[in-house]
Amino acid sequence: MSVRLLVHPTSQGLAPARRIDAELIAKIKPGKYLAKLSKPRNSLVHRLFFASIAAAALHWPEGVEPEPEGDEKLLRAWLLCKAGYSEKKDFPPSAVEGVIWLIERLRGENRYAFVKDVVTDEGPKLRVYVPQSIAYREIDEDRFRPIKEAVFEIIEEVIGVPADQVLRETEEAA
Repeated sequence: MSVRLLVHPTSQGLAPARRIDAELIAKIKPGKYLAKLSKPRNSLVHRLFFASIAAAALHWPEGVEPEPEGDEKLLRAWLLCKAGYSEKKDFPPSAVEGVIWLIERLRGENRYAFVKDVVTDEGPKLRVYVPQSIAYREIDEDRFRPIKEAVFEIIEEVIGVPADQVLRETEEAA
């Protein structure tokens, strides 16, 4: 069920536009909210992000992890994990078969996961990283911007030129 709540700006902030809106606002418990106002994601920046990763996948240096060999989905997943935009789960080293099963299951869903040996306070672990979704409708511009900037920094660090330049050079060569 959707509820339409109308508010208007005043010198003290937002105020209900109608009596029914005031009644609806009165029912909201302290600390709760009905909706979050956010800036929608810029579609041009969104397309630039994906195109830049596709170009980077074509120019990724040989022998540098993750060796995408032109696979932009693999590179995007790895870049998101490297940028810290991932879920991570630790497993004991004896759980190798379970970790392989998890990675194969994710691949069957057209998703990627990456494994790294780490040492924690509890000893050695297999850490599995799974990139979080950056679906256009789920992440607004304010949340997307730092992700994009971190990914572009990694691309520049690895390839040696800014991500937008890699894209321009790839388009010029085509």
